[in-house]
Amino acid sequence: MTARRLVRDRSGGTAIEFAMVGLLFMTMLLGAMEIGLLWWLKSGVQYAAASAARCGAIGTKYGTTSCTTAATTQSYAVTAAGNWIVANVINASNVTVTTGAASCNGTSGGPYVTVTINSSYFSTLPPPLSGLSLSATGCYPSF
Repeated sequence: MTARRLVRDRSGGTAIEFAMVGLLFMTMLLGAMEIGLLWWLKSGVQYAAASAARCGAIGTKYGTTSCTTAATTQSYAVTAAGNWIVANVINASNVTVTTGAASCNGTSGGPYVTVTINSSYFSTLPPPLSGLSLSATGCYPSF
């Protein structure tokens, strides 16, 4: 082939354009899916913290068998997180239960049961997500 014929040849132009634009498009699409997954996981951890705080507040007041101590409230939080999100994302060592807290998310005025969940399950992700940890706090009044 002569040089002029190669310059006029347009048969591979679409493939080259797709290679340049397709990579960027796929990166953005997969990134959006990962952000959605992380928001879903954060929502699940928040749900587990809020429901465990409610269970702890009601269990200590009315004597239900599921959340009468800090250990059973921790177990309830782990079970709630396992039912809502991926199992084994949190364990009992990731859950902190505080009974009789004086304030709740900036609101003071009474004893609260506060459950804080910190999970570094995703810390093994590649950069830029390598330092990611999920945390949530839930509280419920225990008057």
